[in-house]
Amino acid sequence: MDGKYFIFDMDETLAELYSVYYFIATLRLSNISSDDIVNIPNSLYNSLNRGYKKFVREILREEISNKLGILRPGVLNVMMKLSELQKIGKIKNVIIYSNNGHLESLEFIRDLIHKYVNNNELIKECIHWNHPMRGNEVLGQVGATNKTWGVLRNILIKGNCKASNKIEPSNIYFFDDLDHTDLKINLGENYYQVPGYSFKSSFNRIANIFRKSLIDMKLNDTYILNDMIIKVFGDYSNFENINEDGIDNIIKIFSMKTKNTVNNNVLPPSGQDKGIDMMYDAINKINMSNGGKRNKNSTKKRREKKYSMKTLKIKN
Repeated sequence: MDGKYFIFDMDETLAELYSVYYFIATLRLSNISSDDIVNIPNSLYNSLNRGYKKFVREILREEISNKLGILRPGVLNVMMKLSELQKIGKIKNVIIYSNNGHLESLEFIRDLIHKYVNNNELIKECIHWNHPMRGNEVLGQVGATNKTWGVLRNILIKGNCKASNKIEPSNIYFFDDLDHTDLKINLGENYYQVPGYSFKSSFNRIANIFRKSLIDMKLNDTYILNDMIIKVFGDYSNFENINEDGIDNIIKIFSMKTKNTVNNNVLPPSGQDKGIDMMYDAINKINMSNGGKRNKNSTKKRREKKYSMKTLKIKN
């Protein structure tokens, strides 16, 4: 019998990326045409790549401190537990299965989680809207399709997980804030419809991390980056540059497109919500099915459990 797999939707299940999308797209140079890519100097590529890595580290610090809330509060601790279960062979892999069409956003969430758990083998596949194996599932409007057992099973077998062709719905624990009928029918009680997580993190907090990440990487091609941003995300040629380096001008462009996020001093919800309780319920099923005992920690104690910066060091 094949191993167990934990499958997570992304938007409003693992995270809410509204506030951070444009920063990810810039640092990863996504949405750029192949013609424009050719004209980007290597120095800019290298600076953005280093900037992205620093951005991930600094965002993670804020998430651990519960100051930001891009990730659903409690998700990191769930992933730490899943990583521990993977290392002792009780689960195979975690997968992100999303109708979001921006692969780099899925990879950003994956990178945050991998940095936290110090295990780059936990999340084996990021299935976005344009995944080449989704086939007829994505004939409609982006984000408006049902996820199906047939497609998921095919990707598990033929994709990065290399699952056995005998894999069954009983091997799957699936989490989504929406009702995907085909999956729900096939997975039964292993389909967890979690409450939607819709907290929109502070744009200004994220912008400050973005600015610092690029400044620390000594980005010297801001004029090229600025022109690229205007071309890709809209004509803002009438904007007056705030300063000579251009980074703040880019942030101003993004701020016009990212309205109604929380203020700097507004923190994400504290504690553990029903969605996280559902994830722990599935983890307890894994422990029970392997001859273990149900976790004696109550929900209250789990809510109190946090990984402090003293016990978890983020390597630079």
